[in-house]
Amino acid sequence: MSTAVILLASGRSKRFDGDKLLAPFLGEPLMCHAAKKARCVPCDHFFAVTNASPERQGRLIDIGYRLVINPAPQDGQGAAIALGARAAMAAGAKQVLIVLADMPMVSEAHMNATCIAGQAAYCVMSEHQGVLSPPASFREDALRQLTQLTGDQGAKPKRDDVTTVSFSLIEAKDIDTRAELDHLERLAREPS
Repeated sequence: MSTAVILLASGRSKRFDGDKLLAPFLGEPLMCHAAKKARCVPCDHFFAVTNASPERQGRLIDIGYRLVINPAPQDGQGAAIALGARAAMAAGAKQVLIVLADMPMVSEAHMNATCIAGQAAYCVMSEHQGVLSPPASFREDALRQLTQLTGDQGAKPKRDDVTTVSFSLIEAKDIDTRAELDHLERLAREPS
């Protein structure tokens, strides 16, 4: 089954002083962590939905992504997902794995498990203590629905038959503020 990664990297960093996806985290820009791990998942296509930032675009190209430029990042995450889903469908993908660029601690193993589970399920969401989030996998029947998303709605499934793959609290962390980034870096540097 042809599968595409859709990395969402077009956010405006409204609650962050500066471009959060380019902020240093464990020695490299925050977005590079999720981007590099997702590139290791055995998929056929790798799309990054990004904004007009030349630095973001350059780094994503260097990691091996095909860019989908979001001309209106202010339209929200749903609109960004729709752009990525349309690009994936145009490339012939029958399944997508949606990854957020501001979730640097999600493991390659978790992304891979989510993608594998998605080969047999309508929708697979990551789950920590009952909270569903990306990474998430959607099959072709759900993928069509993603192309219609608008505004700031996420890729929440429209049906009840959602499969979940559990992940840890640290993997579930996404970054919105400088304080959250600093806190997560301290946690990540602590000995296991």
